[in-house]
Amino acid sequence: MAGPIVKVDVSEFEALAAWYDYVARRQIPFALSLAVNYTAADAQARLREELPEHFTVRSTWVAKGIRISKLNKKGDDPTAEIWTKDKYMERQVFGGLKTDETSGEYVGVPIMARRPKTQRTTRGRWPGALAAQRNKYGLSRIDGGTSDGALGLWRYRKNKTPRLYWILKQSVFVRARWPFFETVHEVVDDRWKSNVVRAWDFALATAKPPIRGSRTP
Repeated sequence: MAGPIVKVDVSEFEALAAWYDYVARRQIPFALSLAVNYTAADAQARLREELPEHFTVRSTWVAKGIRISKLNKKGDDPTAEIWTKDKYMERQVFGGLKTDETSGEYVGVPIMARRPKTQRTTRGRWPGALAAQRNKYGLSRIDGGTSDGALGLWRYRKNKTPRLYWILKQSVFVRARWPFFETVHEVVDDRWKSNVVRAWDFALATAKPPIRGSRTP
């Protein structure tokens, strides 16, 4: 006995397959760019958040200087950049000698010029501004002498011991203390997978259907 013959209309499945092909071609680059940008933003936030763990933070200037260059979904290279616009922060990543890049003379190390440590060193308290007040401040070698030619900028007080406001050196070694790359790698490890899921969900939810009668890309 022959069984019943079942006929189905496969056009709906063909349309569904065409739709998913269309979505994949159109939305995968979009989802990739979103996931990369989400992760870059997470790394930027983490770097800003952890600044007080490595530095005495006196203002929001350095945090605002941590920037990201987002990936465009049409770009060939799926890369977003994370960087700081403040050149002096690069030395905090790699370490090295700091020299006076303007006059080539001395680098100032604040002593009494910045009290407490969270105080901002305004231009009026810079060595040049203070040294110009010759009736209050003066320069002399640090007692005992130093191999790097350090000077002291002192504030003179009537009938009192002078106070050391700045030490001026020809160069100062800055140790690497900002784990910039390590932090970014940690964030990528922590957030990439969840950001891929988040990006793909958003890409699917915002996918626009193709115009009827048009060919899928």
